[in-house]
Amino acid sequence: MMTPLKVVELFAGIGAQASALERLGIPFESTVCEIDPHAYNAYCAIHGPTPNLGDITEVEHLPDCDLLTYSFPCQDLSIAGLQRGMAEGSGTRSSLLWEVERLLTDAGERERLPEVLLMENVDAILNKENKPHLDRFIAKLNRLGYETSYAVLNAKDYGVPQNRKRCFMVSTLTKGHFNFPQGFPLQRILLDVLEDEVDDYYYLSEEKLATFESHRKRHEAKGNGFGVKLIDPERESGAYSHDTPIQGLGELCDSPSESQEGPGMIIVGQLHDTNYDKMNRVYSVYGVSPVIEAARGGKGGHTPKIEVTGLVKGNKYEMDQRVHSPEGIAPTVCTRGGD
Repeated sequence: MMTPLKVVELFAGIGAQASALERLGIPFESTVCEIDPHAYNAYCAIHGPTPNLGDITEVEHLPDCDLLTYSFPCQDLSIAGLQRGMAEGSGTRSSLLWEVERLLTDAGERERLPEVLLMENVDAILNKENKPHLDRFIAKLNRLGYETSYAVLNAKDYGVPQNRKRCFMVSTLTKGHFNFPQGFPLQRILLDVLEDEVDDYYYLSEEKLATFESHRKRHEAKGNGFGVKLIDPERESGAYSHDTPIQGLGELCDSPSESQEGPGMIIVGQLHDTNYDKMNRVYSVYGVSPVIEAARGGKGGHTPKIEVTGLVKGNKYEMDQRVHSPEGIAPTVCTRGGD
């Protein structure tokens, strides 16, 4: 029988990395470090009761482990956030990376370094503002004896119908350079993962839709542009179907580099015309989903809009993150706190 891997998951969240080990069939014993009680409760509900170190700034020593994961907060790196950075001593959430450096330095002094380190974060960690800090951290790992490899991987290249780029970094004491897995053609589309049955709780009622419509008409009568309006997306009916392979979507993808054979992001309409083009696009269920971004400054508007049967056209501040049908359809998943 395989000896369980000893794992410490810093910034554990709900345990995505623990889930990966479970899916690979690798036995492990985990200790987490998670300050959010809701995330920790979710972790235990998914993976079972697990010891929690709590606030990383109050942890004195790393427990002995074979694998350390440290996917530190991305909010101050992500282009969807305020981009305050990860500089040591800056006090940002992303600067908690340097708490990891502190704990590894201590582990090195005690000759208790983990064999493997694993980090995942937004690809903005490689931007010119953040890369010098990452390089400094990697240099520290080198002095501790680690060899570090990193790569930007996209979820859509690994079986998930979402355009989600993330930087993965692996550091090893004795295993040398890490070769990241090669991607493969995507066989699924967004429609494959959407639920057929959605609880009425997530739908706007006829009464609510009527309220929006009457509000719009009142303001139209006054010559104002406020309010929301149901419109049809500008698209060719029947242009795409689940049975038709989608190829060469250069003009429909986020960037020319995305125009490869296979499913891509299909844009079927716009909510309204502003300088923030990406957040106003409406995507087809027959392609892949754009990344679900956190809201900049908590004001919303960054959540992908998925076309179903109709769209709501709203102003910058009202319902601009939702997609509706005349019958009342589910709003899109919103990542804003409090929703």
